[in-house]
This record gives sequence, C-alpha cells and structure tokens, in this order.
Amino acid sequence: MIRKGQSKHCTAQGRIAIREQLVALARAGRSVESLAREYERCAATIHDWVKQAGVDDDERDDRLTSADMEELRQLRKDVR
Repeated sequence: MIRKGQSKHCTAQGRIAIREQLVALARAGRSVESLAREYERCAATIHDWVKQAGVDDDERDDRLTSADMEELRQLRKDVR
C-alpha cells in the first residue's frame, strides 16, 4: 500500500502499483480530490487513470485501450 507523502520518484513498477491502488480507492468510493490531497498527486491525473482503467476493463469505449495506445506508439516509432 502506498503511504502518504511517498516519493513520486520511484521505479516504473512502483508507479504502476501506485496508480492501480489509487484507481481502486477511487472506484471504492473515495473522492479523487481527497486522494489527490492525501497522496500528493494531481486530481486530474487520477481522474484520467480512473477513466483509462474503465476503458481497459471494457466499461467505457470513448478512447483507446492502453494496449491499443502502446501498439500505436510502436507503429509510429517503426515508421520513423
């Protein structure tokens, strides 16, 4: 579990774990604004994480999934 004031500068795995935990807390009913204050993250970023998790879990269809975005990034990189 992430701790209040935990450094924002951690490994990629640590950042993913923080994102997943904050999304789970938001989905469990915690307000994004309170999470942003408590864990010193930007509320807009947490909102975006929650939206993206919804897309990745087939709950929304208003943007590309993370897998689709990664594939698009790779294709653009290959074209360069």
